[in-house]
Amino acid sequence: TWLEQIVAKPSIAEMELRRFIERLVILFQASLLVIHAPTAVSEAFCTTRLEKNWGHIYGTLPASADFRALIERNCPVF
Repeated sequence: TWLEQIVAKPSIAEMELRRFIERLVILFQASLLVIHAPTAVSEAFCTTRLEKNWGHIYGTLPASADFRALIERNCPVF
């Protein structure tokens, strides 16, 4: 795995450490969302941040995302 490759190297470059920490932070964010956020939010986050087919750019949600739930959460009807 990517983690084993980083740990196995005798000298870890700063860039690799930054990527490792970034990955840990994203995993921590995902775990908090899975525990505390609505399913539509956590699934959208995990899909766009953890799957290899999706980038890290805002607005790249897959067609399977629950857009209605995401919009209603951010724009409730008064």
